Amino acid sequence: MVNRLYKAKQKRINKRLFFFFTLILLTGCQTLSVNNDNLGSDNLENEDLENEKILRSYAMGIQAYNQKDWPKAKKIFTHVTKTDPSNSEAWFKLANIYARENKPKEAILYYQEAAIRAPKNPKIWHNLAIIQLRQATLSFLRVVENIDSSDPLSIRANKIINLYDKVQNIIDLNNVNAKENTVKDLQQKQTGDSN
Repeated sequence: MVNRLYKAKQKRINKRLFFFFTLILLTGCQTLSVNNDNLGSDNLENEDLENEKILRSYAMGIQAYNQKDWPKAKKIFTHVTKTDPSNSEAWFKLANIYARENKPKEAILYYQEAAIRAPKNPKIWHNLAIIQLRQATLSFLRVVENIDSSDPLSIRANKIINLYDKVQNIIDLNNVNAKENTVKDLQQKQTGDSN
């Protein structure tokens, strides 16, 4: 019993000594960092310049993307994702470009990269799902091409293909409605501006 008490007391003393020496070391480090303040400010300035370059590149990428200059936008967004891997929008735009170029494997890869960085962005998940749905439908079309039409797999594959057609019609209808609403909004703005 006495031995346990002695060990517990020794442990408390060791902890206090450890904290005391840690405090002394940290105090010494603080005086060193004060002397190196100029080095820290140089690093911050360099970091600010680098961030500014990345933002300018990203803005140029957005401009090329909005002008539908896909090769230029792809080159810029590739550079941005390498210099600022946390930029989910650059990954997303890059994925959209690959989707437009009918390169689904690359599009899926970049949508996944964007989703890692912005998991709550519904546009990323939506576009990823559309590409994956198209890929799955192509696989079901291969099933139908390579099997007897009376085979249960063929019947199931045709049902899934029909579902995809319905989904595609819904997507197309939504796109048409969105474009019509945009045209109506523009017309209302023009008539409102002329009054």
